[in-house]
Amino acid sequence: MRPNSPETSPESKPQTRKRPTITDVARAAGVSIAVVSYALNGRPGVSPATRDRVLRIADEYGWRPSAAARSLRTSERSIALALIHSESSTSRSGHFMDFLAGLQHTLEKHEHSLWLKVVADEEQAATMYHTGWLERRFDAVIVRDVIHDDPRLAVVSREHIPAVVVGHPQISSPHISVWVDEPHAIGQAVDLLCDLGHRTVGFLHSDPTRDTVSRTTQAARVSAARHGARLLTHVTRTPEDSAAAARALLTGTQRPTALVTDTDDTALITLDVARRLSLNVPWDLSLICLGSSAQATLATPSLTSIDVPFTALGEHVGHALMDLLSAGSSSNITVPLPPVSVRGTIAPPRNSDT
Repeated sequence: MRPNSPETSPESKPQTRKRPTITDVARAAGVSIAVVSYALNGRPGVSPATRDRVLRIADEYGWRPSAAARSLRTSERSIALALIHSESSTSRSGHFMDFLAGLQHTLEKHEHSLWLKVVADEEQAATMYHTGWLERRFDAVIVRDVIHDDPRLAVVSREHIPAVVVGHPQISSPHISVWVDEPHAIGQAVDLLCDLGHRTVGFLHSDPTRDTVSRTTQAARVSAARHGARLLTHVTRTPEDSAAAARALLTGTQRPTALVTDTDDTALITLDVARRLSLNVPWDLSLICLGSSAQATLATPSLTSIDVPFTALGEHVGHALMDLLSAGSSSNITVPLPPVSVRGTIAPPRNSDT
């Protein structure tokens, strides 16, 4: 057999069906077991070229640390969550801290920590999950703000990474879904406004590439159509977008008599724009938002809202992860939403007999 034949090449894969070991990776990479261990654990003392080579070969072999190796690594296990730093990310919302509080509370009870990393976009998040899994940095991942053809879902499926997806079961499958039915809630808000007599309703929503946003927009359209009402939509990725979109709708030729927003921040901005335009809320403009906060309830008038239980959502995600890691499976969870909390920003439109 020739020295450089595929059968004896140091990078040839093992021909057995047994689970690949760190020794197999070291032999294929032509380095010591210690070098492989250092490279896989991100420790200093290994050149970037050697580290990349070891990680590539470990990936090709499908090498994964054994449960015993994981327990020796640390007494505290970790859950990874990539935070996407973009204008439309829900991680920028104050409610995200409520979600984290519920999640971390549950994880700590099971002696797990939360491993957070800020990334620029979904592609970087996918790379982080891929590399972190190879380097044994965490035991499972959370995927939030799912977009269409999300690269994070592709990675966790390909690498068989335990994952819980905060999103609709359809786009989450085959992974565990923890889902707040925001589309149904938005549909109910539009129904309520139409029942009050509003026939032109505006909907200010965030990034439409996000699966949940596209579903809420469709739910709003269906509800408006059922009542024979017109729905006007605008995308709002930043506070400046929100102010511009609200002004455009409220000064247009087909001015809506009611608005629904998918965040309370956008609703507060809309309330300010309405004041500047000398519109009286709720008599000239009714307003409902998804999510609530102290600022929203203390506003004048107090915002009518759909109060999303963000802390409970985080707790449910934590429990789903623990079930997944302990039993190897978990059931999809739908977190219930309360009815619309009617406060001071909705009323029948002027000149309405309702």
